[in-house]
Amino acid sequence: MPLEYRPVDCETGAPLKSIPGYVSEVIYSHTIKAGWTFQPYSTKDTRLLVPGQGVGGATALCSTISQGGALAFICRECSRPGYQPFAKAQRLQMTIRSNTKSLDPFASSTPPGQLPLLKIFMMNDEQKLYCGAEVVLAPTYATKQPGGDWYNVTIPLSAWRCNAGSVGSLAAVDRLDVQNTNI
Repeated sequence: MPLEYRPVDCETGAPLKSIPGYVSEVIYSHTIKAGWTFQPYSTKDTRLLVPGQGVGGATALCSTISQGGALAFICRECSRPGYQPFAKAQRLQMTIRSNTKSLDPFASSTPPGQLPLLKIFMMNDEQKLYCGAEVVLAPTYATKQPGGDWYNVTIPLSAWRCNAGSVGSLAAVDRLDVQNTNI
């Protein structure tokens, strides 16, 4: 019996480009997106799909990241032509909050309602090549949503200076890490 199939977006049902393959330009939105995986390191209680913990009660990725720990988002072999999720991208956007309830600095390094102290770096995972800069989350890139603890973060990809790093260009980037910078 012959069988035909076509790849579609799981949320919209819209057809996806299937050759050479499909990698979403969105890394995470209510779930990890097509072509991406995540690898937590030095974290506690990392959960990929937590219903009700996202903005407006949506599903979220939740993690307690220890000092020097991170969430790595990796797209395997995505520096190859036809994939390259960062090649035409202009910015990184995310919504983030600290969910701590404690003012005790030994319980959490981020007080309630504050922007978490994180750095983000980009690289080519297979070849271990890096962009020319790391970006630390700062109020420059974040605006607090009214009436809550959520921050909208927008960082231009030019901030990573990938052309000046060993990775050479955004087209070669296939990994993004969000790392705890607190001591």
